[in-house]
Amino acid sequence: MAQYYSVHGLVTIQATARDRRTLDRLDHALRYFQVEGPTPTVDVEIRDLDDFSLPTDAYNVTNVRYGFATGIFDPGGGYALEIDRDNDKWTLYTEARNAAMVNPLIQWHLAKRQRSFVHSAGVSINGRGVIFPGFGGVGKTLLVSRLRHRLDARFFGDDYVIVDSSGRMYSYPQDFSIYPRHFMMFPELDRVQPRLQMTRARSKHVIAKLAKALLVKDLFRRMAQLVGYDYGTRNYLKIPVRDLIQESHIGDSVPLRAGFFLTRYNGRRLAIEPMDLDSLLAGVVGILQLEWAETNRAFHALAAFGVIDFARLIGQVRDILDGCFGGVQLFRVRIPMEMDDQDYVTELESHVLTVVSADTADEG
Repeated sequence: MAQYYSVHGLVTIQATARDRRTLDRLDHALRYFQVEGPTPTVDVEIRDLDDFSLPTDAYNVTNVRYGFATGIFDPGGGYALEIDRDNDKWTLYTEARNAAMVNPLIQWHLAKRQRSFVHSAGVSINGRGVIFPGFGGVGKTLLVSRLRHRLDARFFGDDYVIVDSSGRMYSYPQDFSIYPRHFMMFPELDRVQPRLQMTRARSKHVIAKLAKALLVKDLFRRMAQLVGYDYGTRNYLKIPVRDLIQESHIGDSVPLRAGFFLTRYNGRRLAIEPMDLDSLLAGVVGILQLEWAETNRAFHALAAFGVIDFARLIGQVRDILDGCFGGVQLFRVRIPMEMDDQDYVTELESHVLTVVSADTADEG
């Protein structure tokens, strides 16, 4: 069983795992980029952990992790990473739970091509790119759910987008993560089947919380898996982007014109103010590190064993983002914690359109 992906022709991924759950979780991130048949080259390969064989020259560190000349093995974490330096190919041997590590592995290859992920939503309006970096749960999905209805708008992503050092944004349309509060912004989901799925998701979430809390959690985990529950399932649905957005309204790449860094605070009014480049870079790089905290532990281990230079990667990413955002209008948006979602998206949409319209007028 194999699946193949090509992210804008920049990074190619091959998944040959036998565990269907691994392939399903990869699809959540990469479904939009799936291609037929093998690609000429492979930058990242995903395989089952059972396929991994520990090299004889590996050495153990505190009985937790093994290092060897070309990679690491973390038996407790359920993965091994091996790097073919001659072909710059990374192979992740993993259990299904670690499939999300694929994004940081893609990032390594993007950086070599002067590109980087940003944890952000992104749209274009009348051919002008607008990016919305921010923490998870800050309101990125709510915002793009409103903007997607505009005839002159194109969708680039609601969780991650890719940018390059020249100030261009590339789409990265992962499956939507739909929480109960999103139903009002996606009326097409207000049908029996999605509601039933949400009920099941909530049930799984309860089971997962119990399994983590109970002393018999290992037994409970096995019982949950027998009835089709995924241990650790969160309280949301994964909806393919094409189910909610027409193909013609999904963008490819566009020059960036404005960036709105989204934050929540305890005030009463939505506040929008200019933001300096250094503050934006610190926030964007910091959020990426936070989102990928578990995978970064693997990167740090690889660096400690002399396999990669992780500090250099962080420097490369910052330089790419510096080049990208250096010529972009930047704003910090402070969203009241208790602000109504509809009021928030209405007010911010108005400001975004004002900025885009001014840019259009200046260009004219």
